[in-house]
Amino acid sequence: MHGLGFSFALREMLQLDGPHVVVSLAAFNLGVEVGQIGFAAAVWVILNWMANHAARWRDPVRVSIAFCCIAIAALWIIDRGKSIFLATT
Repeated sequence: MHGLGFSFALREMLQLDGPHVVVSLAAFNLGVEVGQIGFAAAVWVILNWMANHAARWRDPVRVSIAFCCIAIAALWIIDRGKSIFLATT
């Protein structure tokens, strides 16, 4: 599913038929990686602070974050799966 999401994003955002394919792919990939590292670092800081200062909220926050991630992933899978299904019929 991870690669499926990137394939849709690449097709919609990048000009892959031009002379700058390598630069476009590298810039996109670097941006994705920096964004993932930044998000993970922010979540780690928040959860680390909560572990030391607000321990009673730690588990509900972790469950809430996990639920939000699952919900977003499910919506993306449904949306992209629908696009694939419609393209093949």
